[in-house]
Amino acid sequence: MKINIIYLALALLLHSSPLLAQAPLPKGAAEGMPSNNLPADLLLRGWLQEPFIHGVVINKPSSIRNFEQIKKEENTRYADLRGKIRNTSNISKPLGIIFIDENSKIIFEEYNKGATIDSKIIAYSMSKSMTSLAVGKALCKGHLDSLDDLAEKYSPSLIGTSYGRATIRQLLTMSSGGMQPHFNGQPVEGVTSALLRYRSKTVRNGFVEYGTDNYKASTPGVFRYKNFDTYALGVVISDATKMPFYKFFAENIWSETGAQSDAAWLLDKNGDAATAEGFGATLRDWARVAIYIMDKMKSNDDICLRDYLKQATTAQIENNSNANREFRGYGYQFWINHWMAEKSVWMRGYAGQMLGMDRSSGRLMVVLSNDGGNPEAYTRLFDAFAKID
Repeated sequence: MKINIIYLALALLLHSSPLLAQAPLPKGAAEGMPSNNLPADLLLRGWLQEPFIHGVVINKPSSIRNFEQIKKEENTRYADLRGKIRNTSNISKPLGIIFIDENSKIIFEEYNKGATIDSKIIAYSMSKSMTSLAVGKALCKGHLDSLDDLAEKYSPSLIGTSYGRATIRQLLTMSSGGMQPHFNGQPVEGVTSALLRYRSKTVRNGFVEYGTDNYKASTPGVFRYKNFDTYALGVVISDATKMPFYKFFAENIWSETGAQSDAAWLLDKNGDAATAEGFGATLRDWARVAIYIMDKMKSNDDICLRDYLKQATTAQIENNSNANREFRGYGYQFWINHWMAEKSVWMRGYAGQMLGMDRSSGRLMVVLSNDGGNPEAYTRLFDAFAKID
């Protein structure tokens, strides 16, 4: 399957070139970088090349969801907002940014640093929200009996571990008894690179290695932002459906979003998806996912999924941790109750990745960055956008 790739400056290309396999690779979310800077090429090109393994999410939509550009006569309505977006973007150029109104009209769209409308951009922990969509589908299709079942009921790999002894609902709300997070959801620094770049670890071995009963264990029922909770959801779906997670996602989620392009999930060496941080898609297709979610929450065609998504995007547990402290609550892999924009729902990822949805207005924003971005400024802009009459 052909995947469009951005070719950037030679200095960036060398980071991931198979011809220079022994050269140092750029650090990513796995280790964390003090300034939150990531090479743009890592998000635009590097993760689709060696040494990474990916599962293509084939695009088979019944119909593509089309966007329209805002009409000239509507420019006045959003002129002040558009000016503020440009000013914010000029301070720290994101790879891509898009604002879309309730009528699927593009209010603002911009690409930088070599990104284009066709770039598949990995958005790290925004992937957790995509995993939640798959859980909802698996529940509503009967592959899961209840969110209150223990996870080990569905996956032998979880039996006897802290993640297996957690309910699916606890995994969704990051409240298993798994190992306390070290940095950005990792139990120890460098695990993500070990899983995906160097392939020295696997997702399933990690459930034993980082499922602990000692002083490093989390308290079950208390929110702690842990990647392995989301990895556990991935293997639950894979084992319950008897198919690779990325294929289940392609057939049951991607095919319904109206996506225009293929997407992809990063995989470990055994083919398990990096459900905590491994999904990449075009900027517009990220936006289409948001519209899909908001549409499903208003639809009576699938009451089960509608009700699941309403729960997923409502605060289910208090965020009393140090992770994304601007949010007071967490749903099912979605961030809830931002102190500046309480009514919106968010996907958030490392290095300034963010997607905001306002259910009351039907408006959305996606910002995909590689340098930490300016989350506070964009949150204020989105809140203002949602309130424009």
